[in-house]
Amino acid sequence: MTKNDLHEALIKKQRPTFWKCWNSKFGTDKSSVNHVDGTADLEIIAQHFMSHFAKVCTNTTVDGAALLNNKYESMRTNYCGHPFVEDYLFDTELVERIINMKRGKAPDLDGLTSEH
Repeated sequence: MTKNDLHEALIKKQRPTFWKCWNSKFGTDKSSVNHVDGTADLEIIAQHFMSHFAKVCTNTTVDGAALLNNKYESMRTNYCGHPFVEDYLFDTELVERIINMKRGKAPDLDGLTSEH
């Protein structure tokens, strides 16, 4: 296959040719990382992630935490939200018209279908 076969198959909407070319160039290998710090135990891996993010997302000093809390509280007192404007109203009919999804199709990454 030449360099432009993938592009040509996509332009001409030749689906079988496109996917055959895609698989020949990029393969279908679905390899994934299955070891973290030398272990494949999912509980230990989850503990590693939890401790990492707990350390990264936490202040290291009481003064730093107090400073952030004070900043949050001062900003919160003046917050009033966005004004309500009727132009921003929408309903399911408008969403259905705009998205134009076909019924009976597979759900998206959030698990939603057009029937929702």
